Amino acid sequence: MTQTAAHDWELWSTTARLVVTDTVELIDLNSANGILVAGSLTRRVVLGPDDVAVLGDSQLRVASLIRTTGSDAKAQGVADRVTLFTQSDFGRTFAPNQSSGTDHAWGNQQLVMGAAVAGGTAYGRYPELVIRGPDDVGTADWEREGRWIPTQSVDQYAATLLRWWGLTEPQLDQALPNLRNFGSARNLGFMRA
Repeated sequence: MTQTAAHDWELWSTTARLVVTDTVELIDLNSANGILVAGSLTRRVVLGPDDVAVLGDSQLRVASLIRTTGSDAKAQGVADRVTLFTQSDFGRTFAPNQSSGTDHAWGNQQLVMGAAVAGGTAYGRYPELVIRGPDDVGTADWEREGRWIPTQSVDQYAATLLRWWGLTEPQLDQALPNLRNFGSARNLGFMRA
């Protein structure tokens, strides 16, 4: 096991122990950022076999951690209390820029996995992936490089998860001040009660 993989596993298993032993009810969202197991920020286009090998290694490490977490949670009878999710409101443009990289954009697909997830469905409307197409935003041609506005906000996504964790509506309003901008669309419905 590489030093990076060992570090990933240590962070992951510590978090799993906290869940299983009921040591915490809600993990501090700021410290949870320490459980990043694979770099995913794409600043340049994947060009060669070395890039593919690094990406493949990261994906295999993540897959192994997810599989082990699911198996352990099931074996310990807490699978309904363990949900794995990705979170980012950051994206990259669809088209590469002049330096073979990609520019800042919005929108992403998020993954939510676990026994409490109402799975098997995609939530939201997937954009039409056409440069300068109907979903590409910007006023000038140079801005329209594949920047798509999400159909759901990070606030709605977070509120759905936090509600499952037990926060009340007033607590959601306090934790997510922009949530009130979405009226009754405060729960995306991907978590079972």
